[in-house]
Amino acid sequence: MVKTFAEQAREKAAQDAARDAKLGQHLKNIHREREDRPVHIMKKVIEYNSEQFAQLTKNQPTCELMDMNGNKHQEKDPSGPHDPCYGKCRIGFFTPFDFASWRATEPHHNGLSSIMYSFPKLLDANINMYMLPRPFHPRYEPPEHLLNVFKQWENSSIRKRFLDTLSSKWTEEYPAGNINKIICFGLGELYTEVNEEGPAWLLDESPGLDKYLTVLAFEIASFLEHKLGTKIPMIFDDWSYDQQDKSRIESFATQLNTPISFLSNCEALLQVDKNTLVLAPSRARYNIRELIVDITRDEGGPAGFLCETIVPITSTKHEVAWSKGEKDPPTKLLASMAKDYKMDKVCGIDRWGVELYLKRHAIKDPPPEGWGSWTLAKCFK
Repeated sequence: MVKTFAEQAREKAAQDAARDAKLGQHLKNIHREREDRPVHIMKKVIEYNSEQFAQLTKNQPTCELMDMNGNKHQEKDPSGPHDPCYGKCRIGFFTPFDFASWRATEPHHNGLSSIMYSFPKLLDANINMYMLPRPFHPRYEPPEHLLNVFKQWENSSIRKRFLDTLSSKWTEEYPAGNINKIICFGLGELYTEVNEEGPAWLLDESPGLDKYLTVLAFEIASFLEHKLGTKIPMIFDDWSYDQQDKSRIESFATQLNTPISFLSNCEALLQVDKNTLVLAPSRARYNIRELIVDITRDEGGPAGFLCETIVPITSTKHEVAWSKGEKDPPTKLLASMAKDYKMDKVCGIDRWGVELYLKRHAIKDPPPEGWGSWTLAKCFK
């Protein structure tokens, strides 16, 4: 007997609900396992495995990797089926949802991502890090000079609203005097789209947005410099940068007299601490927010985040729904950050899908005289 459309829909809904319930149970177990681990273990795991990846050579193609409980596993294949990329790799991370999906679909693991199929041994061993070759992106046009980008950004309504709100909030509630560095993850290449009309024209998935996110990062650094009375060093981590991107960013930083550096392969991640403002606005290539909250748990989290809006997830069922198809999914751990670490939403850019979250910390000493009035534009006059 042929089932009606309504019967098929009900059957499909029941199957989906059963699958999600199973995913939720595994996800709950994974969160419980994390809570039972020492708070410092994830940072140790990232540091150890990054060093192991860096030591791989043609003559030494295997290494010892540490799982999320701190146990070491010999001769796991960190490159999976991909060509070896000794010294030229990008490191990726499996999310808690990835591990839940892997466990929930045993033994055949149907319907999972190609990345997960590439590293079954790592997933079975509870190892959350893997390595891939850096992709080659042919560049047909040189990257945009950031000074030209800033001229477009300077007169935009998006910039005015962001800075007006930040200045107002800072004065009334926030001065986050504990920030001593900014670390930027995955801001992206300095690419200009065909017939691009400026920052107000771009959406959160637009390739041309990346260069404005970079200018926004410098804008925030300039704001902090003038509020706190000291230079705020910036660290950039993005495997998509080529030398042209780095040269453009370095040139712009020189004009601003802002100290910057470029790090890769988890070096920047390991620099994050309670005094770090993290910028990871929608472009991160892995689950950076969950990792950062995890590795800074013993310090009460980072000083702040510029990232996608943090969804108030309160259950594993909610987390399962939000995690599907996301590279940097919202999680219960991330959602708890705002409450547990007293980190509140200050301002954002709705069109770009980003929000700035800061902790409330009083400045112990007033900034030096003359640091009160500022704009990034003054640096170019």
